[in-house]
Amino acid sequence: MADNGASSDLQVGFIGLGSQGGPMARHLGESDFALTFWARRPQLTAPFEDIVEVALSPAKLGAGSDIVGICVMGDADVDEVILRDDGVLAGMAPGGVIAIHSTLHPDTCRARATRAGHVDVDVLAEPVLLLEGALQTLLLLER
Repeated sequence: MADNGASSDLQVGFIGLGSQGGPMARHLGESDFALTFWARRPQLTAPFEDIVEVALSPAKLGAGSDIVGICVMGDADVDEVILRDDGVLAGMAPGGVIAIHSTLHPDTCRARATRAGHVDVDVLAEPVLLLEGALQTLLLLER
């Protein structure tokens, strides 16, 4: 397992390492959380392999996480990583939290929250707005 020097008991997973999620993931990589990342494009995990665990699927990421942040393009992409047969919900334990940082239609968010609620997982809508350079300096989580 990669080691970022984590000292927190909170297990954090993150999906979406592109133009918006990548800077958020880099910031998380400097945190005290035990981290696991996954990307639909595996080459995007390469810069993180020395500091985080890289999951083989969203389900495996979900199984090892208390909270999963998702920052992918839109509604269909969020559905794909959460609902597919080896999606986050297939692996996440009751009591888990999915924080969706993508910009979604409110009905999609409500539907995902309802579906996740059936397995006692909470869904939070936490979209981000990409302003030039802002994510590189954003303090995402207090240490």
